[in-house]
Amino acid sequence: LESSNEISTQAEAVAMRFPEVQTVVSRTGRAEIATDPMGVEISDTFLILNPPDTWRFDTKEELIEALDGELRETLPGVLFSYSQPIELRVDELISGVRSEVGIKVFAAGGSLEDMRTVAEQVAAVVRQVPGMEEVKVEQTTGLPTLTIQVDREAIARLGVNAQDVLSVVEAIGGTRVGTVVEGQRRYALQVRFDEAVRSNLQALRNLPVPLPAGVDGTAPWVPLEQVAHVDIQTGPAQISREKIQRKITVELNVRGRDLASAVAEAQDRVEAEISLPTGWFIEWGGQFENLAAASKRLAILVPLALLLIFALLYSTFQSTRLTLLIYLNVPLALSGGIAALWLRGYPFSISAGVGFIALFGIAVMNGV
Repeated sequence: LESSNEISTQAEAVAMRFPEVQTVVSRTGRAEIATDPMGVEISDTFLILNPPDTWRFDTKEELIEALDGELRETLPGVLFSYSQPIELRVDELISGVRSEVGIKVFAAGGSLEDMRTVAEQVAAVVRQVPGMEEVKVEQTTGLPTLTIQVDREAIARLGVNAQDVLSVVEAIGGTRVGTVVEGQRRYALQVRFDEAVRSNLQALRNLPVPLPAGVDGTAPWVPLEQVAHVDIQTGPAQISREKIQRKITVELNVRGRDLASAVAEAQDRVEAEISLPTGWFIEWGGQFENLAAASKRLAILVPLALLLIFALLYSTFQSTRLTLLIYLNVPLALSGGIAALWLRGYPFSISAGVGFIALFGIAVMNGV
């Protein structure tokens, strides 16, 4: 948590050097609720910007590019992703990822290390696709974990009972010694070592373990490190599951091109260059998943809308000639809409498809 706060503070300082930024607020971690968990290794930094007419940049994308360059230079090794607050929230709730596209690698019985290796390979391939930015692999390891393993040979040599060693280890986290009763309420009473001991590795190694009477002849106890291996090791930070299987997610955003073509190219490259172990598979989610589903619906709705427009015109005028004459406005409006998208540099999207349906109706009304 302290490291995350320090990095967030440095990122805020970099952002405030930009005159386009008015205010910066950061939030580190989030409560472990089922719908939206977030560890302390993740921070959300919110930038409140000044009016666009005061910017040095023509577009928000140029501002993001400049800010990203400064952040990467100041904080190497830190991963950044850029989004709008509501967009980020919707992405999380719908697909479970904090980016536009989530590549989920499912492993049937694979270890976390193997999953991480495959995910890094997928990320390396995706980074080669033009337009794929802010590619990152889900953080699954790196959590410092205190491990204590009883030395069976040592306790046998000293005649120490393994339960005596485990009782000392249990007291590190807390041992229940009784119950406190207040009216109808009952509270467990626990004792544990002081914070100064629990946060000091050497102090933990020196914890006294009682010896049986008559052993060693010098002291009634031995340090814990003589009967157990006490170390700090790197353990899993989180283990994600979906469909009752382990998974690891590669997240990314698409910049400068349309989402559908970028993901299609990435899918082809991943399929050609990545060989998955038996039982493993990859799913593509995020906004792309919603785009694919909506595109299928539009493939039905758009022709249906055109057919209904033609039927309504014919039922009104009872003339095929007049109906076709008015209907000529539709392809002209379509070509104009496509030209407008091209001139503005906007890709075809679901909102654009819905807009075309409305445009067809307006074109027919003007023709009438």
